[in-house]
Amino acid sequence: MTLTFSNVHLQEFIHHWRNGVQPWGDFFNSRKFLVPKALTPTGRRLMKNVEHFRSNYIFVVICVIAFAVYVAVY
Repeated sequence: MTLTFSNVHLQEFIHHWRNGVQPWGDFFNSRKFLVPKALTPTGRRLMKNVEHFRSNYIFVVICVIAFAVYVAVY
């Protein structure tokens, strides 16, 4: 099994990822943070949130990792 990446695959991945980024205003909208009435739907609700904002979460994680590397180096 060979894992190869070409510029075309990378460009397609970046294009797909950028199209998946939801508006940052929706991502950081604290008025939508509500405590669930029961614990049962919490897992499903969390998964829907992660699916909807997947690209936003990836971007945040990349920024945190880049910041951590920068702080560790300097």
